[in-house]
Amino acid sequence: MKNNRFAVFIILAFLIYVMSNGEWCIPFFAWIYPILFLHMLSLNHTRKVYLIIGSIYVIGFVFQFEKAIGMDIKICIVVAFLVAFLKILPYIYWSKSKMRFQDTVIFASIMVSIEYIIYLIYPILGGLSDAYTQYQNLYLLQIVTVTGIYGITFLMYWTAAMVIWIWNNKSRKEYIRKYIIV
Repeated sequence: MKNNRFAVFIILAFLIYVMSNGEWCIPFFAWIYPILFLHMLSLNHTRKVYLIIGSIYVIGFVFQFEKAIGMDIKICIVVAFLVAFLKILPYIYWSKSKMRFQDTVIFASIMVSIEYIIYLIYPILGGLSDAYTQYQNLYLLQIVTVTGIYGITFLMYWTAAMVIWIWNNKSRKEYIRKYIIV
C-alpha cells in the first residue's frame, strides 16, 4: 500500500511540474512542485528518488517546452537531460545536508546558481526560468529591479525548503519560531 501511495505522489508531482511552466503555466504550481520534490526525498531516502526527480525534469521539460522553444525533438531531449542533471544537484545537496535552517538558504542559492549556469551554457533557456511563471504577480515582480529574475527563483526555492524544514521540525515550536521571523 505504501508503494501505491508513493506512485500516486510521483504522478501528482509530475503533473504539477508539467503544468508549472511552458505550455500550461499555472503560476501557483511553480511554487508547489519543489515542495513535492523535497518531500519525495523525505518519503524515500534511496538514490532512486534522484532518478525519479531527474526523470520528471526530463519528461516534463519536453512536454513543457518542445513546442515553445521550437527546437528539434532530439535536441530538446538532449537539453532536457542536461537541465535535469544540473537541477538534480540541489536536491542531492538537500538530502545529504543536516537539514538545518542554513541549508534552506544554501539549497535555494544552489538552485539559483544552477539556473544561472544553465543560462550561461544555453542562453535561450534563461527565458524558461521558473521566475517567468510569476509574470502576473506585480508585487513579486518588484524584486526584479533589485535582484533580477534570480531573486524570484531564490524566493520560490527557499519557500519550498522552508516548508519542508518547518514540517520536519514541527514538534520543535520554539526552535521554529526563532527562524520564522526571517
